[in-house]
Amino acid sequence: YEIALRRWPEEVNAPIRVALFGRTDVPFVSDFVPSEALPLVGAKLQVGDVIEEKPIGEHDCAVVFEARLQTGKTRLQTELVDEQGKCWGAYYVYVKRIGD
Repeated sequence: YEIALRRWPEEVNAPIRVALFGRTDVPFVSDFVPSEALPLVGAKLQVGDVIEEKPIGEHDCAVVFEARLQTGKTRLQTELVDEQGKCWGAYYVYVKRIGD
């Protein structure tokens, strides 16, 4: 599976670290509460027994992980981490099946 962690929805296509101010022209995403830029530097994904971490670049809109998962129920947990170690969950997570 390909699992993409985002702060903003795909349709907005905004970098994870930036602030969004008010309205966007994206349907169903038109009333964002104004936000602030966050100095996010890392992303962590845990799905079942799989735990991975990746850095967040200044212009990254998503942090993408690939994981081979077992069939059945599991738990997915995400973290976006700033320079001071403070954590947020990813607001948007996109999961896509790839390959076999």
